[in-house]
Amino acid sequence: VIIAILIQIGGFGAAMVGVSIFIIFARKLSFQQQNLIKESWNISNYKGLKRIFLLIVLTTFVFELIGATLLFLDFYFLHNEIGGGNNFALVGYSVFTSISAFNNAGFDLFGTTSLISFQNDIWLNLIIAFLIIFGGLGYLVIFNILSKKFNFKRFRFDAKVAVFMTFILIVFGTLIIYGTENLITPNTSFTSGNKSVNFLGAFFLSVSTRTAVINAFSQTIRSAGYTPMLYASKSWLENKINTGSVYGYCNIWIARYNDTLGYGSRYDMWQFTSSGSVNGISGSVDISAWIR
Repeated sequence: VIIAILIQIGGFGAAMVGVSIFIIFARKLSFQQQNLIKESWNISNYKGLKRIFLLIVLTTFVFELIGATLLFLDFYFLHNEIGGGNNFALVGYSVFTSISAFNNAGFDLFGTTSLISFQNDIWLNLIIAFLIIFGGLGYLVIFNILSKKFNFKRFRFDAKVAVFMTFILIVFGTLIIYGTENLITPNTSFTSGNKSVNFLGAFFLSVSTRTAVINAFSQTIRSAGYTPMLYASKSWLENKINTGSVYGYCNIWIARYNDTLGYGSRYDMWQFTSSGSVNGISGSVDISAWIR
């Protein structure tokens, strides 16, 4: 329970915890506190901070509740033995796994074998994989996807990049892992049994090893004579990617709409506004600065 709570707090971030404290004690946020939250959530104004806070909480618990429910059904009908016949224990396994997956924590309660014993369970792998994917996309991207009714053409630029690159990285990683497991090392555990499970195993590993896939994809781009660049928000770079290991493979393009960046790691380009103007283009445009 304690670990699950800590994972959830870590997934929310310091800004969320701060806002929740002020809301609980019915205190008004100072300008400095609002600015800190605005920067952390990568939004361009202060309007509706409490509404965004409530949407984040609601979105988190809806995704985790759906994930926990689906996992419980899977455990109950296919893996009842893990709870020793105790349905309450199955609820605990389901809730913890859902929280861990949505917050990209990587923890489980299944001992040294982790999820290996479930590699032939298609539904369980898909449930956890999609929790990881949506948790990795981030709240603001999820809001934009839902508000635009999954119409990709209407997504904001940052949402388009996040969705497109997530799709590319997962597909690329799945094909690489599947190919190496089946063609280069054909006697591994992923090549036993049904071929669809083999491909599912590669898909799951691709989803859960995001940083490694970024590096592999970047190497391919660079070997073709181009310069790879990773685009992400500040919070995504700080919480979802091991940027220390990524930087040697690609340049970093960070998105944060604010006068100051406040990012401690190395980066190459900063997208600092979505309300810029360019001659010949009507309406607002994103503007970025190349740092080096």
